[in-house]
Amino acid sequence: MKTKSTTKNDKKVRIDNVISEFEQGYEIAKNISPAVTILGSARFQSKNKHYKKARELGFKLGKAGFNVVTGGGGGIMEAANRGAYECGKTKSIGFKIILKHEKHLNPYINLSFNFKYFYSRKYMLFNFADAIVVCPGGFGTLDELLEILMLLQTEKLNFIKIFLLDIKFWTPIFESFKLSLLSNDVIHESDLDRFRLTDSVDYIVNSIKKN
Repeated sequence: MKTKSTTKNDKKVRIDNVISEFEQGYEIAKNISPAVTILGSARFQSKNKHYKKARELGFKLGKAGFNVVTGGGGGIMEAANRGAYECGKTKSIGFKIILKHEKHLNPYINLSFNFKYFYSRKYMLFNFADAIVVCPGGFGTLDELLEILMLLQTEKLNFIKIFLLDIKFWTPIFESFKLSLLSNDVIHESDLDRFRLTDSVDYIVNSIKKN
């Protein structure tokens, strides 16, 4: 049975670990600009259309001079890193979270850091990017998207361009924001102007280049 002092010591160790992650992650993240963070599901395989598009995006962003940042795992993350890695002009970066079912970095990364805590990892993914592209994904991707929108809404994150890649996938979610949130006045219409839905990789790259 844990005593109060043991619990207090555990909390202190956790806080020290979080601080250490922030410090080490920051030393990498502070030098990655110009950079674009690409988010999306870890489950898509290389023949999947979403994987192929993320790979194309990573390549074209690299060609345009942007470092490509992902969560370092498989699926969309692997695809985006792979495109940037194959381009070879800029860095392909992975900020990996340590999970039981996702233990390894994808092989297309030349700069990486492993995180234990989601919040320190998210900080590095979001706060040093010139733009963020959100590809199709599940609960983890939605969590990241909603946190980004909340940080923008509350002005805790400097304004950056947000793109949702794949209109068919994102439209029902976008419409649900209107139906449930906007219609009940819990968000403003301007909050929905913070991101762009598109199917075009070239549109994303050209829009980011205009910043």
